[in-house]
Amino acid sequence: MALTDRDSRIVGEASAELDVDHQASRVLDRAAELLEGLLARAELGLRDVRAATAGIPGPVDPTTGTVQSPTILAGWVGLDLPAELRARTGLDVHIDNDANLGALGELTAGAGRGHRDFIYVKASNGIGAGLVLSGAVYRGAGGMAGEIGHTQLDPNGEWCRCGNRGCLEATVSVEVVRRQLEPLGIDLLAAQDVTHPVARKVLAESGRTVGRVVASLCNALNPTAVILGGDLSATGDAFPDGVRESIERLAQPGTGGTVQVVVAELGRRAELFGAVAGATAAARAS
Repeated sequence: MALTDRDSRIVGEASAELDVDHQASRVLDRAAELLEGLLARAELGLRDVRAATAGIPGPVDPTTGTVQSPTILAGWVGLDLPAELRARTGLDVHIDNDANLGALGELTAGAGRGHRDFIYVKASNGIGAGLVLSGAVYRGAGGMAGEIGHTQLDPNGEWCRCGNRGCLEATVSVEVVRRQLEPLGIDLLAAQDVTHPVARKVLAESGRTVGRVVASLCNALNPTAVILGGDLSATGDAFPDGVRESIERLAQPGTGGTVQVVVAELGRRAELFGAVAGATAAARAS
């Protein structure tokens, strides 16, 4: 969570690790506690907050702010998130999917500057994409655009939380890669460990798998860039190189040959900066 001024300068920041998938009420309670602490340290009150935006790691209806899928973030389905946060914080909070916010962050302050059409891929515990088309984030009719993590790769593969088998995020995610490397004592998120030859091999293959799905998106949308964010994209060059290899090999000539594949400039903070951009725009318009 970040507190900013009207010029998007961060004046306070706090964070907490939580089980987001299964503890919706605890997450919302903790968000309210973090907000209270930030405002107290800045010697501000709720009346000083002009706008607020929150990112949710699941598909969000852009009109109602509710989680759309009964299987992705199942513990959040049916919650009126704007109402829940208003009851806890006293604020009207705009809700969006976290990958959409990552795309917005990179568009306004990162690697997406200068691009009007690009795909932002968040590769972490889940795999999602934020789509920027003609300079604006595209969410789809019900907020489901960019849910590439549930593209089926193998009908006989591992069960996915969405109820299908062999989905992309059941094949490639932080937890999947961590389990693959655990027998070797390799910590996926430790910089000194991901240089291990086996770690590089696993990450490169994971990147190639993600790249197969993204290549199809490139054929459909013809972007000028693919921007890689999330924890897997921050592990070094093996994962991005794998994504790039698949896109160059599988995307149609004139699509894969022209698209740039780059790592998010904002790293793991892309979603935070996207929320800042959204809230700042709302504050200036009020």
